[in-house]
Parts: sequence; structure tokens; C-alpha cells
Amino acid sequence: MPSTIQAEPFASPFKGRSLLTWVDYTPEEILQILDYAFLVKKQAHAGEVHQRFLGKTIALIFEKSSTRTRNSSQIAARDEGGDAEY
Repeated sequence: MPSTIQAEPFASPFKGRSLLTWVDYTPEEILQILDYAFLVKKQAHAGEVHQRFLGKTIALIFEKSSTRTRNSSQIAARDEGGDAEY
């Protein structure tokens, strides 16, 4: 019987908040975001596969058009099981 891929539990303290500017975040929250980014990067380099965004769509909004930023953001979302719309 084929196994079904399930979304990885992901309890984010930032759910419902947008990262438009660092001004909206405390220094502790900024450090928490950066710590989590380092952890995810470390896991990716170790070849670990995670599905944190399975079934989720991420809206990408950029002030300036940037193909490299858009593509890297779309690939990151896909790597984590999600979809990104620009």
C-alpha cells in the first residue's frame, strides 16, 4: 500500500504575521527567526527532507522585480512541500 506524505507539524509563533519590516519584531524574535533559518539551512545541507509547507501556498510580493530572488523563494517553498505564487 503506498504511503501518503503528510505535512510535518510546524508550530510557528509568527503565524498570521508578515515580515515586511524588521521594525515590527523584537530583537528576540529576530534572533529566533535567524536561528530557525540557520537550522533549516543546516538540515538542507545534511540532505534532510522536510515538508513544513505541504498543502500551503506562499504569496511572494517584492518591492522591486528580481528574478533571482523570486526563483530562489519559489524553490525554497517547493523544497519544503509548498507552492509559491508571485
